[in-house]
Amino acid sequence: MSNIKFSISVLLGFIILSGSLVYINKNKDTLVQAKGVAEVKVKSDLATWQISLNQSGYNLASAYNQMESDQSNVIAILKDQGIQESDIQSNNISISNMLIDNKTQYQIYNTITVSSKNVDSIYKINQNQKLFIDKGIFISGSYVNYYFTAINNIKEPLLKDSVLNTKISAGKIAGNLNKEIAEVRNINQGVISVNSADGSQYNDINSLYKTVRVVTTATYLMK
Repeated sequence: MSNIKFSISVLLGFIILSGSLVYINKNKDTLVQAKGVAEVKVKSDLATWQISLNQSGYNLASAYNQMESDQSNVIAILKDQGIQESDIQSNNISISNMLIDNKTQYQIYNTITVSSKNVDSIYKINQNQKLFIDKGIFISGSYVNYYFTAINNIKEPLLKDSVLNTKISAGKIAGNLNKEIAEVRNINQGVISVNSADGSQYNDINSLYKTVRVVTTATYLMK
C-alpha cells in the first residue's frame, strides 16, 4: 500500500490506512481512530433580503416623492406576492448631493429589508425582477441570503449516523488487520456545517437548498 506511512518508537507506533489511524499505545493496545460522515439535504427555512432603491434629480422634493412612491410600490408587490407586512422593514431615507455643471444634484437612498420564513415567495420574487420593472422601479441592489435554522431537529439522527459510520470504517480496517472491534474508547463530535447542495461552498448562505454535514471521530480498541 503506497499510502501507508509508518512512525515507530519504543512506546508508540502509527499506521495511517485509508484515512483512519491505527496505533499501538504504551499499554500494547491496538487502537483504530476512524472518521464517520453523515449528511442530509435540506431546504432553507429563513430568507433575508435587502432591496436597495436609488433616485436622483435636481429637484429635491420631486426625487424624494419618487422615492416614497417606489418604496410604497415595492412593499405592495411584496405583500401581493405573499410576504407578511410584519416581515418587511423600511429603513430611513438618506440624502446626499453633489455639484454637477454648477447645479446641485440630489441622491436619495433607501433600503427595504425582508426577513421571512416564506422562502418560496422570496425566491420567486427575486427571480422575477419584471414585477418591479413593470412599476417603473429601479432596484439598485438586491441581496438575498438563505438560512437553515432547524439544525436541532436533525442533529440527533445525523450524529447517530456519523457515529455508526465510524464503527463501519473502523471495522473494515480491523478486518484488514485480521482483528475485531472490541470496544469504543472515545468519540469526538466534529463541527456541523451547512453547505451548498453540492457541497462545494462551506457554510453557504446563497443557496435555497443545502447539505447539512457532520464529521465524527471515534477511537476503537481492536482485539
